[in-house]
Amino acid sequence: MVKNSHFAGFSSHYFVTADGVKLHYIHKGTGQPLIMIHGWSGTAKDFAMNALPLSEHFSVYILELRGHGYSDAPTYGARISRLSADVHEFVTALSIKKANFMGFSMGSSVLWDYLELFGENTVEKLIFVDEAPALLANPRDSKEEILTYAGNPMDVWDLVNSFTDNGGKGSKFGTYFTRGKFIANEAVSKQLAGIPEPPKHYAFLVPLLRDHINQDWRDVFPRITVPVLMLSGDISHATTVESNEWMKRTIKNSTWIRFSEKEYGTHFLLQNSSQKADDAIVKFLTAH
Repeated sequence: MVKNSHFAGFSSHYFVTADGVKLHYIHKGTGQPLIMIHGWSGTAKDFAMNALPLSEHFSVYILELRGHGYSDAPTYGARISRLSADVHEFVTALSIKKANFMGFSMGSSVLWDYLELFGENTVEKLIFVDEAPALLANPRDSKEEILTYAGNPMDVWDLVNSFTDNGGKGSKFGTYFTRGKFIANEAVSKQLAGIPEPPKHYAFLVPLLRDHINQDWRDVFPRITVPVLMLSGDISHATTVESNEWMKRTIKNSTWIRFSEKEYGTHFLLQNSSQKADDAIVKFLTAH
């Protein structure tokens, strides 16, 4: 990983999964383990504004999923279930008995699958950042149901083919994800622009996107028993206020914190409003 001041003091490591894929992760800090999982097409950079502050309180691990960042991009395993298995193998390889887990965007979906497949034995607390319970709306869904679950009516193949045809440029993402606003904290954007990233592996990312969008996690939430913190942006394109209200009602032991438009409460709230996010995370994870 290229050295950058946002990750000062983080050490870079690799481990190999059971199916032979080399995954990259970075680590810094002591105390409770906090394992952070980025979003679709993301990297450790998703947490550039949070990594150092959180490492002052926790033993922070940022795992770059297969097909992302400096991890291998194989020709197989482009599905959420394989990514969650990778996380489980990562926890096992590092002999971590129990950890706090944080997922941003698709990273939350990876954690929901982790709970489905492996249960809560290794989980202390969970943090979900701005992810919808079911991204793909049923054509029969009412407007109320679409808002409640933050689904999007779409032709999934049309969307993924647009990435395949254009190499990630000029995709139809904006055609199908029409809610919210895309405003940026310009000071933060300038900082992030200085962080280099490896090329994106669209041969892996496109089939993963198809699998990701087709998942429905609504039956997972009522069975979660560990403490959960939810962070969401009021003007996010990925979720709705209604979907987060539903998740808050459905997850028994949950806390929900909203980020307003004035607080740059977009999908990228972790970056644009990092101080509020970090304070909420530290408070939640250190509470008894």
